Amino acid sequence: MLTRQPASAPSVSGLALTLADYPPYLLPHPGCGKDVSIAQAHENLEWFLAHRDERLALVSALVQQRAGIDTAPALADSLVHGANLADALNDWAAREWPSVARPEWGATRWLDLPRDRDHIALSMALDVAILLGEVIRRGNPDWRWGLDLSKVNLKDDMVSARRVMLLADPVGRHTEPFLVDLEDQMVSRIWQPELYDYQLPDHPWLKEMREALRGDHMRVYREQAEQHPIRP
Repeated sequence: MLTRQPASAPSVSGLALTLADYPPYLLPHPGCGKDVSIAQAHENLEWFLAHRDERLALVSALVQQRAGIDTAPALADSLVHGANLADALNDWAAREWPSVARPEWGATRWLDLPRDRDHIALSMALDVAILLGEVIRRGNPDWRWGLDLSKVNLKDDMVSARRVMLLADPVGRHTEPFLVDLEDQMVSRIWQPELYDYQLPDHPWLKEMREALRGDHMRVYREQAEQHPIRP
């Protein structure tokens, strides 16, 4: 049964010590945007999909060990248990992620870093993103794992460009796929763990979970398309 612990609960042992034995996620082609060719981006996606279940098992074992969080209910019934999982993970991150915080990674530098040894927390961050993303995907079939291949995002040097993330098809006048870049959100929590937003009851992970499960990203465009259909 999934339970939440107060943010002030002491750790049994350090997260950094546990992560020393955590299997790294060795991405075939690190980076994003123009640093990664389209062919390499597709190789990254293939690698991701081939190892997704393995990474889910690893991160599920990690959060069970570190925080007593059982991920099975949320993975089995996202609509009922997804929000509880987001809350529990947020509480755990508040307690333990500051111990592996790396402010020097910054907003974009982490993209070129390996995910092992001194940077093993990046593997943890990606795996938590996979966990939350799978809960969303299983609860709302509009979402799938894919690549941000937007030419606009590539031109604007967005960190999402040519990276793996949750996508949903364009709707109505929204001509680009909808994107949810959970990995970037997780890494942001590591290099700036004291952000006030995560101390709020309606914290970013909970909001993302609820909005993505409901399909809020697409809803307004669906309603517009129904009220004002685009004529050929």
